[in-house]
Amino acid sequence: MAPDMSEVVLAYNAPTAPLTAENIDIIVADVTERVDLLRETGADGSILLALRTAGQAEREGEPGGTTQSTTEPVRSVQQRELVFNDGFLRGVRICDGWGTEPVADIDENGFILLIAGFSKIGFDSVVWGGFFNCKYRVQDVNIELRGATDQEYGLFRAFIGEDIPFNETGNGTTFYRFDLVSVISGQAAPMNFDFRIDAPARLVSTRVDVDGGYVIPTVGVDLVGVEATNGNFVCSVEAQTCTSGTDTIPF
Repeated sequence: MAPDMSEVVLAYNAPTAPLTAENIDIIVADVTERVDLLRETGADGSILLALRTAGQAEREGEPGGTTQSTTEPVRSVQQRELVFNDGFLRGVRICDGWGTEPVADIDENGFILLIAGFSKIGFDSVVWGGFFNCKYRVQDVNIELRGATDQEYGLFRAFIGEDIPFNETGNGTTFYRFDLVSVISGQAAPMNFDFRIDAPARLVSTRVDVDGGYVIPTVGVDLVGVEATNGNFVCSVEAQTCTSGTDTIPF
């Protein structure tokens, strides 16, 4: 049975705390750190690339045995196992490793486990799985995604939308929950948070806990806004302010 993502999806409909002068600096710092981790690791992109390749294999009636090439963040996804059975997909895909060329060595480079239900149209709304000591490079930087120890999965689940065709997977608004550890150039950082990606607008939103609940900051190139109980604030990094109506809060 697919994990439940309804609580995460519904949470982005309404924040539960105000944006204030006392909490804005914490919010800006937290959202900046999270978005930087997402951009540096490309973790959500790895999931989508694996899904799209699996969708292509299902459409073409080739459920296993080939090696698929993609672009970064996982330069070439090596297909170890791709099984379609009774409306469910189970995929094990070897990560590239840290060498100059990808190597299909599952023991050395780790893998991504992907599980998804599907129909004739596309994948079910929720997909899930994990990163097991998954090593790869992004722009010459060594990345590893794993669990809390090297014997555990770093877990993910994602809501990719209802009735989305295989070839449109990830092209709309998607929601993720990560519980994993990223290691970037040897520096470990936990990634235990949920986030929303608006692909057409190139925006990332995440819930940040503050006193009394959470707010929802959104980042494009920089911070562009914060949804809070006291308003939907438009933010300017240049002016270092967030404004809703007559309420302006500096940061």
